[in-house]
Amino acid sequence: MSNRTAPVDAMFAIQRSAIENTRDAVLSGIQFQRDVNEQLGIDLDLARDLNELEADAVRNGADAFFGTLAAALPAQAGGVKDLLEEIADQVKELEDQETEFLADAIDSTEEALGDGSASVDELLADLVENVEEAADQLLETSEDLNESTSEQVEQLRDQLDELNERLEERSDDLQEQVGSVSEDIESAVDGAATDENAA
Repeated sequence: MSNRTAPVDAMFAIQRSAIENTRDAVLSGIQFQRDVNEQLGIDLDLARDLNELEADAVRNGADAFFGTLAAALPAQAGGVKDLLEEIADQVKELEDQETEFLADAIDSTEEALGDGSASVDELLADLVENVEEAADQLLETSEDLNESTSEQVEQLRDQLDELNERLEERSDDLQEQVGSVSEDIESAVDGAATDENAA
């Protein structure tokens, strides 16, 4: 993680942590459900609620984080602000995909239970496997997106650095030209004054 992309890397680290925490919470909910099922029967509402709660937290966190970064930038940094908005949208889209996948897995499990087509333990084991696979895929996608975004930020910063260098060079050239023109004007004025005094 370079200092130049540390905020972006930190956001993706938070996202990966949220994915891992969601996976752990859903798996804990499933284990709890298994324990309850042995006693009372099955209800997957807990896993569904945990999934939605985590999704809301990640979406709100992305909006707050990237909104704060964009607000801290000067008005001239419109391109960077657009990039931050795009990254926030990608984070929320990734979270929506995770939420949808887990909701579909929970719905499938609930439907299969309603049909009586599989035992609860088999369905919960399938759900655990699906949750693990989804979390692994999301973590990998998040890492890829993090890497891509960090590269884009680095390229943008390099371009801004290069632009600043060019502007400084042009400013130096302009100052030299202004200085040269000033000297020429002074010489001309001095020459005219000397000619006038001689006459």
